[in-house]
Amino acid sequence: MPRCGIFCKISNSATDLTNNIDIAAGVCRDSTNTVNITVAAMTKILSSNWAVTTNQGMRNSAAAITDTTYHIYAVSKADNTQDIYAHTSTTVATVITALQAETGGSDYLYARRLGSIMRESSAIVLFTQTDDYFERVTAKSDIAVTNPGTSAVTRTLSVPLGLAIFAD
Repeated sequence: MPRCGIFCKISNSATDLTNNIDIAAGVCRDSTNTVNITVAAMTKILSSNWAVTTNQGMRNSAAAITDTTYHIYAVSKADNTQDIYAHTSTTVATVITALQAETGGSDYLYARRLGSIMRESSAIVLFTQTDDYFERVTAKSDIAVTNPGTSAVTRTLSVPLGLAIFAD
């Protein structure tokens, strides 16, 4: 089964491009390959602390919202009650621990990262998803140097943090 592919696809929400994402219904396998997580179609809000169900917050409430990368996880209890959770960590154990500390999150045991979103200038960056490939809607030129000089220079790219990625 694909990690996310056509399943559990995430996208910018037309209802609020600044703060919301939509998640398509689907099924994904948890990170330990133990259970399937069946995800209902829903909208989640990055600017609000996590709360169960659609049209509620998805962000780890222990951290204030900031301009950074948020990794989007499908999460599930043993009874297949599911939700979506956003965290800055790519480590599933860290995410599960944080979710279990949330009000109403103590029984969540399984998680699978569906993708990552970036927040810049106090808004979620517009993106498209095709299978496991994410792309900014508007390209950003991080390096615009006509004469790079003779010394090595480290450049910062506007890509999700915490992942090995292909920057195009």
